[in-house]
Amino acid sequence: MNICNKLPLFFYNEMSKEDGEKFRQHLKDCKNCQCSFAMLDFLQNKQEVQSAPLNVIQDIFNKTTRRRFFHAYVKTWKIGFAVAASLFVGFFVMFYSDEPQIPDTYSYDISPISYDDIAQIDMTISEIEYTGNII
Repeated sequence: MNICNKLPLFFYNEMSKEDGEKFRQHLKDCKNCQCSFAMLDFLQNKQEVQSAPLNVIQDIFNKTTRRRFFHAYVKTWKIGFAVAASLFVGFFVMFYSDEPQIPDTYSYDISPISYDDIAQIDMTISEIEYTGNII
């Protein structure tokens, strides 16, 4: 294994003392390992970047966001007006038309029927079920 590949082991103190001393001697001579070690050290000691105050962020947001153009509002008005007009026409036609909603051919008349007529119909159905002959 190349000694330069052992840099992470040295950086995180995972080498034995003898190997650590050998790598320390190598680190004094190798520019590539010195650069990599400095980068690892920088990344480990890096502090978190603090955010700007909320009022500054809000001011920037207000200055950079686009406003809706007038035609965008007009477009929504057109859609709303079309929906309202459709509902108005639908209700007008439904409530104020003189034509019946259901044609007479589909309606039927319910007339009162006596118990004797019901008994006669029931007897006829029973005979058909028993004999299988339609009268």
